[in-house]
Amino acid sequence: FPSPQISPEEEERRRVRRERNRIAAAKCRNKKRERGELLQEESERLESQNERLKSEISRLQEEKEKIAYLLQFHRPTCIMKAPATTCAPVTTTSKPTAVMVDSFFSTASSSDLSWDSAETGGQETSPSPAIVPVDLSCAYSSDSDSDTELS
Repeated sequence: FPSPQISPEEEERRRVRRERNRIAAAKCRNKKRERGELLQEESERLESQNERLKSEISRLQEEKEKIAYLLQFHRPTCIMKAPATTCAPVTTTSKPTAVMVDSFFSTASSSDLSWDSAETGGQETSPSPAIVPVDLSCAYSSDSDSDTELS
């Protein structure tokens, strides 16, 4: 292309416009680079947080399993105690109310739960919750009779 003759004023305007464009392009590239760096930092921060949370989940699951294991063996022997003031004296005219309650809250002995190895053909099985009727008139043992089992 043969370049047409342009005036020095037009040449100066083109030069200034190109210089402004060059500066704007450099500015745009810098902003893009900075945005990329910020996104990379945010990504690394989130990955680190994700790893910490996964570790905490794992720790909490292990703790839950330990507690569930302890609870499994505690339930058959558990007798919940309540303050003596919650049990009103039973009179001869009052009728006790029986309800079905999970074995965790009942005062049933371990033989009532039927997970004895003799009953399962010599094979040990894990305890399963048994539902037994419980007398609610005074289902909890008081401090004075903590060594005796309630019926």
